[in-house]
Amino acid sequence: MFSLQKNDNNLRKAIVYEHAGMWEFGRGRKQYSNYLLKIAEKQYRTWGASAKANRIQTIRQPDEDAGIFLHTREEALLDTILKSAENLDLRSVLKSSQSISESIEQDELLKKLMRTIMENAGATRGFLILPRKSGFYVETGQDIEDENILPKSLILDSASELLPVEIVYYCYRSGQKILLNNTSSKDSLHSLNPYVIEKQPKSLLCFPITKQGKILSVLYLENRLTYDVFDEHRLEILEILSSQAAISLENAKLYEDITSLNAELERKVELRTQELMQSLKIIRKDLLYSKKIQRSILPDHPNLPGILYAVSYQPMDEVGGDFYDLFEIRPGVYRFFVADATGHGVQAALITMAIKSEYEHLKKTEKNPSNILKELNVVILEKFKTLYLTCVVADINVNDYTLEYSSAGHPPQVLWRDGKADFLHKTGAILGLKKDFIYYSENVELKPEDRIFLFTDGVYEQFNSNKNEFGEERFLDSIHSSSLLNPEEQISKMQKDLNLFLQGAPIQDDFTLIAIEVF
Repeated sequence: MFSLQKNDNNLRKAIVYEHAGMWEFGRGRKQYSNYLLKIAEKQYRTWGASAKANRIQTIRQPDEDAGIFLHTREEALLDTILKSAENLDLRSVLKSSQSISESIEQDELLKKLMRTIMENAGATRGFLILPRKSGFYVETGQDIEDENILPKSLILDSASELLPVEIVYYCYRSGQKILLNNTSSKDSLHSLNPYVIEKQPKSLLCFPITKQGKILSVLYLENRLTYDVFDEHRLEILEILSSQAAISLENAKLYEDITSLNAELERKVELRTQELMQSLKIIRKDLLYSKKIQRSILPDHPNLPGILYAVSYQPMDEVGGDFYDLFEIRPGVYRFFVADATGHGVQAALITMAIKSEYEHLKKTEKNPSNILKELNVVILEKFKTLYLTCVVADINVNDYTLEYSSAGHPPQVLWRDGKADFLHKTGAILGLKKDFIYYSENVELKPEDRIFLFTDGVYEQFNSNKNEFGEERFLDSIHSSSLLNPEEQISKMQKDLNLFLQGAPIQDDFTLIAIEVF
């Protein structure tokens, strides 16, 4: 009994308690027998086998019964036990019920259910009819004389040659079982059904399979050979099996719905993925085109008498917010421009192209760097209002060895001289903040072999996988360790130093570095 208490299968409990009650009754322990049968009745009702529960209730001894009534009920109980044992193989029912409960896919379940019912009901032909959104369908069927009675699902209205359609509809709409154990009798209107008259089945049963008052399917059975096939005990079997069938059908429907939803979701995901891939393809094409445009606004690298220089430019994405320019104002005087727009990617690249177009006519004037920044700041505020960038303009004169520069919110640039690095002072605020801001120029005397490093903050604001920053100190160490190389080799060495530090991590900011040596 202990193991029974842990079993959640109500049908198994009902059968065990019923047999135990019968056994105890045979041993003369009537009070305990009554207790066990009462539990069996409850379990059958929980399972949904009301007819079986009512049968036990009629033969079970109430607690208050005594005397001669007890003797009468004892005789009734023994008589019922014997009859039930002759007609109802509970082990077979339990096995069949378990077999039904093991199936979750609807097609497999319907075939197994139909086969099980045919074996236990004594029918020669049977069909299961299920309601769908588009109508009623005969989903599966069996016939002892025709193995291929129903090759595929068939709409009920088209199945009048297989079963009495009107009786099936009546059963579904009324929720009542229809039993004709002698179709030759004219006592029932159903005996006058066209199918019954033409096919002449001897016994007929139409049975609704329900769960919690909802009809899940309709079972149609007939026997063309024998009258009175569907007796009381076979109806008990069908009631027990239909209770499990209702649960299994509902589970199968849920499984089918989930499978269908998953398939639909996968289809939508696949479709959306294809759309995104197509959009990504277009975006990549646009980015490649944007990259070509941005590269086209960067200057060529002509030989400039009196200096050696090298440039390294690497955007974080396909396009970036860094840009640079170099221009010969007059012989021996060269103007370098390095800028860093706020943000990254396409937005920042659009800013750089807009600023580049405004800078183009300013760079060709004789104005000093501070005045160029002042005018550029005014243009940005008047035309673009919300664009911001940091930059530096540096004029290198190799005729008199001077450097004049002005910066706007840009990190301090570096002058390398005699094995030592010095930062050049910042001279102004970021462009695009304030219209009347005054920018100043700084002048520095140069010597042969001096090197000037112009760059954006991306040369040192890079982090490796351990979240450590490359930083200004490592940047200066990299300059020092490569100072004996020419500018092109030095920049290459400095990039290798950064990549070694990153240990495979991608750069997190645009990278621009110009090394200029005066000789």
